[in-house]
Amino acid sequence: MSSYHTEQKRLLTEFLDRHPDEALTVDSLYEGLYAEAQGRTVPAKSTLYRLLNRLYEEGEVKRFVPDGQKCYVYERIASPLCHSHLHLRCTDCGRLFHMPHEESDELLLRIRKGCHFAVSEADTVLLGTCLGCTNKKKEATP
Repeated sequence: MSSYHTEQKRLLTEFLDRHPDEALTVDSLYEGLYAEAQGRTVPAKSTLYRLLNRLYEEGEVKRFVPDGQKCYVYERIASPLCHSHLHLRCTDCGRLFHMPHEESDELLLRIRKGCHFAVSEADTVLLGTCLGCTNKKKEATP
């Protein structure tokens, strides 16, 4: 599929680049773009859906449906290196963390050897709770 760049696509990709560890719905993308518009025209939600589908097909964004939700959330794939390591997602705050390559490679090798299974790094996200959210829970507990 050929790629072309429009002002709307540029605004969207620049916004996603400024929020690399966030999983964003079309509504939150629209609100964020609107808040930062500074007189520029914000793409309509229908245009955002079209652009996000194109970016997904081009391998520029990931999309998934989080537990308990009914719509996709989108994340910018930060670099080609994102395809070669695992990611960690906090189920409390939604932040995405990049697992260091050494640890990711070690875990993938153990799975490959022990389970005779090759994991797709680009599509695999381990779910859990980040340190910040764990500490907040501890502070909130009397």
